[in-house]
Formats: sequence, structure tokens, C-alpha cells
Amino acid sequence: MRTERKREQDRAYEQRRVARVKADPLLEERRRQTWRDKGKKRTEKARNCPELRQKMNARARVRNRVSIQHKWPKPGFFLCSECPKPAQEYHHGDYSLWWSVEPLCKACHGKRHQVN
Repeated sequence: MRTERKREQDRAYEQRRVARVKADPLLEERRRQTWRDKGKKRTEKARNCPELRQKMNARARVRNRVSIQHKWPKPGFFLCSECPKPAQEYHHGDYSLWWSVEPLCKACHGKRHQVN
């Protein structure tokens, strides 16, 4: 449930965004193009790097199972495997085993990647 204050903030943000786009009509297209270019660069890297391709495929398969097929629960359904907080993300220990994921909170997930 969103509060009235949050709704007001969202409306104000949208009004500012619309004003920026009206002032510079190409702004929105440049923003979209930037995201497209990033996606293309990542895809090109994945073609040349099998490790990155495996990582992208593992993430996509888990994301598909959770959000599209609804076969797996969202990470928030679990507690973090390292602390008592609710989990927010899944962590792949090994990308070749895409189904082997561990629910972690953001703090523990960040710590896990600093160690590895």
C-alpha cells in the first residue's frame, strides 16, 4: 500500500520528467538508445566469452522460473541463509549449475561477492 506522500512524490517526478522531455524531445530517445547500446555491447561480449554467456544464461533461466513461469518462489519467501533477515536476491555459487541458487539478503550478497 502506497501512502499519499509517496503518490505525490511520484506525480511530481512524472511532471518533472514530462517537462524535461518537452524541453528536449530527443532526451527520451537518447536514454533508450543508451540502454540499447549497453545491451548490444553485453551481447557482443557474451558471444566472445563463454563464461559471461554461461552467467547470463543462468541468470535468465532463474529469472524466468521466478517471474514468468512462477515455478520458483521469489527470494523474499525465504530467510537469508547467513542471517535472520528476509532474503532479497538469489546467489549463484556456480553458473554451470544454474538451478543451484542460495537466497541471500543484499548485505550478505555483497559480502559474498567481496570475498569471492
